[in-house]
Amino acid sequence: MKKSNRLETRIPVLLCVLAVALCYWVPGCAHFRGKQSAAELEAQRDAAIKWNEGFKAFEEGDYETSAEIFDSLSRQAEDEALRRRALYAAACSHLLGSRTAREFDQALETWKLWKEMAPYQQDFEDPRMLDILLQRHATCYKEAQRSRQRLKPHNEAALRKRLEEKDKEITELKQRLDALETLHREIQEKKKGVSSP
Repeated sequence: MKKSNRLETRIPVLLCVLAVALCYWVPGCAHFRGKQSAAELEAQRDAAIKWNEGFKAFEEGDYETSAEIFDSLSRQAEDEALRRRALYAAACSHLLGSRTAREFDQALETWKLWKEMAPYQQDFEDPRMLDILLQRHATCYKEAQRSRQRLKPHNEAALRKRLEEKDKEITELKQRLDALETLHREIQEKKKGVSSP
């Protein structure tokens, strides 16, 4: 019985000692992190300003500007997480701003580069799940562009032919109208000749 009594009194004492040690140890860890230099703080501030400028351009639909800003930030930021986020933002900007199949391919390359760098975290939304959609979209986009390129000369020729046909119709209608006006004048002259004795 005495042993269990001693153990019961020791557990709260041990817990108190552990709590006190923890109180001293946790602030001590913060001390070991070290203070950031003024240059590091300024670099972080500049990076935050650049990020906000890029995001504002993105929200306004100026994907070219946002892509330039995010590309620059993805190469120059000191913080690895910020570089990765900037690369993701650059990929999104390039994808949305692409106007040709070549630009879209380049945007996909940026996306793939980000995908390789991104850590896998199952607890959060994973934009990499969009990768399949992007690949399918790329295939459809390229096929649509090829179709447009194949049809373009054909469409131009067909439109030229149709324009010529319409011009011909207009000329024929003008000739008919002139003939009707001439006939109308002749009839009017005959009426005048018959009515005046």
